[in-house]
Amino acid sequence: METFDFVHLSMMFSAFTELQWSELINDVVRVLKYDGWIESSEAIPQFINCGKVTKYIEEAVHIACMKEKGVNLSISALLPKMLESNEMLTNIQCVKVEYPIGEWFGCFGKYSIINIRRFYQSIVYLPEYLGITYEEYNDILDTFVKE
Repeated sequence: METFDFVHLSMMFSAFTELQWSELINDVVRVLKYDGWIESSEAIPQFINCGKVTKYIEEAVHIACMKEKGVNLSISALLPKMLESNEMLTNIQCVKVEYPIGEWFGCFGKYSIINIRRFYQSIVYLPEYLGITYEEYNDILDTFVKE
């Protein structure tokens, strides 16, 4: 069996259910060498100091992902406990980083808001879930970016 010194997971917060995350962690541990390193960079799609449209879309996305796909978008808050529950893992460190989004924060903020919009746009079942057209949904996303 092939094993790895380093396993990196990134932006998978919307890909798996909580049960699948537990299974994924077990699989990663299975292929990890002794003294290997796991790194996970997962977003918490939660906005602080946001406008009405941003709050609306944020709540709708969280609820729809849970109801339609069983995906908890706030999984990153649960990952430390999931990792700690695996007795094969030691020296677990979790770092939370908050950063501004939007063009006013320069290049990084601009690309962040573009990527978040693309993520929201990729949730193709959301307009139907909200009872609106795809065009109306795009208008909401445009307002989200402007807020």
